[in-house]
Amino acid sequence: MTVNHTAEVSGRGQLERLIEVSTWDRAEILIVPHPTWNHPGLDGGFRMLRLPGVRTILYLETTAEGSVIVAPALIEEHASLLGDLRALALPPDPSRALIDEVRGECT
Repeated sequence: MTVNHTAEVSGRGQLERLIEVSTWDRAEILIVPHPTWNHPGLDGGFRMLRLPGVRTILYLETTAEGSVIVAPALIEEHASLLGDLRALALPPDPSRALIDEVRGECT
């Protein structure tokens, strides 16, 4: 787990916030275990916004920019990628427990 100690809210504060958000009904935080070095999420972050009855929008992030994608093929590809990541990740409760464990190690 990478903790940014130089951020405005750093170290322990970041982890406490993640634990808080992980209890929300509309949020789910899943940790991909550290030994899983080569996984499909390493290419960059993305978010999927599902608007029932309208469409799904994909937002891709790179180190240089972000892009909004509405192309169905790319959305399906990333939906599959999300499924692959979920299969590698710890379930919500063990993910929260790991965050709490790392929080305990922060000074």
